[in-house]
Amino acid sequence: MFASYALFPMSSSTHPSAAAAGLPAFVPYAALLLSLVSLTTGASLAKHLFPVVGAAGATAMRLCFAAVILAVVFRPWRAGLRGDGRALLQYGLSLGAMNLSFYSALAYIPLGIAIAVEFTGPLVVAVATSRRRIDFFWIALACAGLALLLPLTDGAAALDWRGIGLALIAGACWAVYILAGKRASSAYGPAAASWGTVIGALIAVPVGVAHAGASLLTPSVLLFGVAVAVLSSAIPYSLEMVALRRLPSNTFSTLLSAEPAIGALMGLVLLGEHLTGTQWLAIALIVASSIGAATSASLAARRRPADVEPPAPL
Repeated sequence: MFASYALFPMSSSTHPSAAAAGLPAFVPYAALLLSLVSLTTGASLAKHLFPVVGAAGATAMRLCFAAVILAVVFRPWRAGLRGDGRALLQYGLSLGAMNLSFYSALAYIPLGIAIAVEFTGPLVVAVATSRRRIDFFWIALACAGLALLLPLTDGAAALDWRGIGLALIAGACWAVYILAGKRASSAYGPAAASWGTVIGALIAVPVGVAHAGASLLTPSVLLFGVAVAVLSSAIPYSLEMVALRRLPSNTFSTLLSAEPAIGALMGLVLLGEHLTGTQWLAIALIVASSIGAATSASLAARRRPADVEPPAPL
């Protein structure tokens, strides 16, 4: 669903700047941590909507309200649609499909596990683009964690294959999102996030309406939908902008790898999702592989010219 959740493209050469002057050193780290907490809280809140509007309805509301928020912030019509339209379309379609499949996965498996499985998408992209031998170890570590999560043993019997499969689909969409987002952000800049969310909403809203119908217009549901969009988009965006301006991009990406663990903790606190020791170990392995891949990618990036990284999922 969501990681690097920055809605703004950042350069791989991002480095602490003079903007950090006068602020305590812990501020960017705290901002990124609060961003991850907000994101996972938003996902937890969305899961509370499932009994009323289903996963598709919750996804539709989240993307619809997020599109409105980003349109107000970025006013993408000013930038127009001149540029790599195919990349922008792929970016938006993958965003919509990623959110639909991820939220659908949450109907079957715990939040932390869904995030961990979804992380395999960007991990594969990181390994494929860095081309370092050590990255084969990181992907093997992630596969080991994923194997522990698959319902093949008694310790993983509580997990539903449908949830694992949907989370893997979300990860694949995330990989497409990253590759298309790189090109879209180069062509459209900050407006790419807004246009992409609009396209994603156009995909998700009809599915949500077909599934939930008039239930989406219930005042309490609308209120929850706005809260999910704010927690999953507006607040994380603002906080990550603080972190991105003051942290090197490799540090940002490495810290972002803690998201599955934070998701598991928020799932425990807000949703009562208790994980087994084996499942916690699996999440730890996937987090470790993500940190390793992010570190390797940053080392590789130092050996080639800086380019633009894609905006991250909403």
